[in-house]
Amino acid sequence: MEKIILALAVLFLFSCKEEDPPEPYNIFAGCCNQTNPIKEVGQGKLYVPSLITPNGDGLNDGFVLTANSGIDHFENLEIKNQLGVLLYEKSFIDASSNEGWFPTGVLGTFRYSFTAYDTLGFNQSFLGTACAITCDTTASGVTKANCFLPDQYLPSSDSIVSSSETCIQ
Repeated sequence: MEKIILALAVLFLFSCKEEDPPEPYNIFAGCCNQTNPIKEVGQGKLYVPSLITPNGDGLNDGFVLTANSGIDHFENLEIKNQLGVLLYEKSFIDASSNEGWFPTGVLGTFRYSFTAYDTLGFNQSFLGTACAITCDTTASGVTKANCFLPDQYLPSSDSIVSSSETCIQ
């Protein structure tokens, strides 16, 4: 019996192998993965940015929903980090305001959810991911070319223009 236990112990020791260390978590994974930032809701259109640069320069510092005159307001905006921790919530935002989430000390991918209402009361809910990057951050694979920044939308013409952001290339 002792030989069987010894054989099993030896077999167990040799069958255990050292695991590879886990890959480091990329806080920027999923940044800028939306294909069209302009969303239609009933009579209106809104723009949802996929990247913000909260560095205090007054350009793209916050997650602000921009809309044309067909959108009346937004409700229940929630921003959560990668772990699901609530970072910001606002129950009502007038679409003509410049209200939104202006974070400090937050980097990486975050999740948002909100409901948009057009001027006739039609509503639609949205959820997605976006990213916060500061100028001193090296975010692998994140470039201006594959992101939509808040300063790119012209609600009067429903068009996307080139960003003035110099923080990222």
